[in-house]
Amino acid sequence: MSILVSTKEASEKLNVSIRRVQVLIATGRLPAEKIGNRFAIKQTDLLLLAGRKAGRPANGRRSGEKDWNKILDRVLGKHNFGPRDLASNKKYLEGLGRA
Repeated sequence: MSILVSTKEASEKLNVSIRRVQVLIATGRLPAEKIGNRFAIKQTDLLLLAGRKAGRPANGRRSGEKDWNKILDRVLGKHNFGPRDLASNKKYLEGLGRA
């Protein structure tokens, strides 16, 4: 028979927060049974996450390395600065008494 542990006990054994255990259960990475309004986790299922590394996985780049051109295109490309010189814009000058 398997020993069942609560989310609090699981968080202590995995050295993560209770909320992180709940997220692991919700995403299906940690199998659990719902009993009433609480989750019960088999102690053997905790071994599925025992060898994991903490933090986010690397995406292939060294930390701090960024593609500044993509960032600038994303930020500056979303802004419309309008016409550069309103003094030469005939529509703008119509209501100001200039012809």
